[in-house]
Amino acid sequence: MGVYDVVCGIQVKCTPDLMFKEYDIGDLVELEDGVYLGYEGWFVVRGSIVMENGLNVYDKWGNLLSLEKLMANNPIMEAIKKA
Repeated sequence: MGVYDVVCGIQVKCTPDLMFKEYDIGDLVELEDGVYLGYEGWFVVRGSIVMENGLNVYDKWGNLLSLEKLMANNPIMEAIKKA
């Protein structure tokens, strides 16, 4: 078990000061702008504000993508497994 923060129900370990804080849409968060994926779903940060979140991810043709498969095909995780 580790220390993490929670953004829209998604556990993250990339905030600078992990203290079991919880963030929702509209909250200020110390993260870079981007889309963050977790096993519990995804969320978007723009201007250090949590903008939106969701559960499903789709490709450009509208096909549902599995979050587990997206997370499993992560090159960083592959490098860690090989280390």
